Amino acid sequence: MFQVGQLAVYPAHGVGRIESVQEREISGTPAQFYIMRLLDSDMIIMIPTNNARNVGLRDMIDNQAVDQVYQILRSRPSRLSNQTWNRRYRDYMDKIKTGSPFQVAEVLRDLTLLKAEKDLSFGERKMLDTAATGTIWTKSRPAPPFRWRKYCGTSPSSRPKRISPSGSARCWIPPGIC
Repeated sequence: MFQVGQLAVYPAHGVGRIESVQEREISGTPAQFYIMRLLDSDMIIMIPTNNARNVGLRDMIDNQAVDQVYQILRSRPSRLSNQTWNRRYRDYMDKIKTGSPFQVAEVLRDLTLLKAEKDLSFGERKMLDTAATGTIWTKSRPAPPFRWRKYCGTSPSSRPKRISPSGSARCWIPPGIC
């Protein structure tokens, strides 16, 4: 169970803070909901408490898992898919919906590499943004309030430093990705 004030990751939306737990009546049946405010967009989401894990709501990952995600991002797939963009989109969306940071990292890696080879479709560009916003956020390495791709291709020293929600300045783009 998540606590009020706790940070959590909601698949395809990113990191949010649990603001409250409220009881609402849906179709005549009372149900409890987490009220979560997304850090990236300030959007509010209601998530049924009894179904939170099934929809992929998860805790922030620990530093050991971050290292595994970085390893995935640095690795090269054996080959990039030659499928049509809409088939790739469905496959990638299925991975993102799992909520697994490792699956999302694979999508981020594959789309970043594909972007270097050719133009991405509109849907793939949006998915790249989605994967980037939910990949590597932990309690000790919180999400910066900016998107990584704005700084992709720049040297780390030239990337602007922004203050994360915890107050620490940190750029979380792994070396070798951009």
